Amino acid sequence: MRVLIVLLALWCATLPAMAEPIADSSHWKALDESESIDVEGLRRADEEFGAKLTIYDARSRQSYEQGHIRGAKLPLTPEFYKEQELFRLRVTNTPPDMDEALRRATDGADRSAPIVTYCDAECGASKVLLHKLKALGFTDVRALQGGYQAWEEAGLPVSGSAVGGSSR
Repeated sequence: MRVLIVLLALWCATLPAMAEPIADSSHWKALDESESIDVEGLRRADEEFGAKLTIYDARSRQSYEQGHIRGAKLPLTPEFYKEQELFRLRVTNTPPDMDEALRRATDGADRSAPIVTYCDAECGASKVLLHKLKALGFTDVRALQGGYQAWEEAGLPVSGSAVGGSSR
């Protein structure tokens, strides 16, 4: 019984990591040059593609709400984030399925449209999301070098509660 309690305690300690996509080792490989984009490249892509460009914030919902690249959205369904919160609060016993939520969120999306993923500078969630999107058949997916911090430090438009909820 003690072993079970210790294992359960260790598993619960990993729950904060569920705010970010979880990956197997294949998702952590180095990105090809064609799979990454720098801040200037994303700025140009945003101007060129406009609404055709999808920017996914691979960080937690809380991080997204505090500040995100203007026009970015969360990659998973709203139901996933609600279920995740209920699981975190121990209202439910089963964690939501991230892969299924991503499949549902991208159902019907143009598989050839450009997508950029990002997270924090030292985070791997954007790489994980990139590989999950490619596995779903998306062909033009890149991860932002330097993440949200690089975008913000370049003085480019951000939105969220920590920036007054407005774009700058």
